[in-house]
Amino acid sequence: MDLTISRVAWDDDAATSLRAAQRAELDLRYGGDTEPGTKPTAADMAAFLVA
Repeated sequence: MDLTISRVAWDDDAATSLRAAQRAELDLRYGGDTEPGTKPTAADMAAFLVA
């Protein structure tokens, strides 16, 4: 099985879907968005990688 890792923009469809799935999993596990601090943005990321 080959694995390809790609650098994509923050607003890429795959990146957006992955972040939404992560948020849904954490909300389900911990009962809502309880993460302290400001939410990350494209300006905070040097790179966003998807496999």
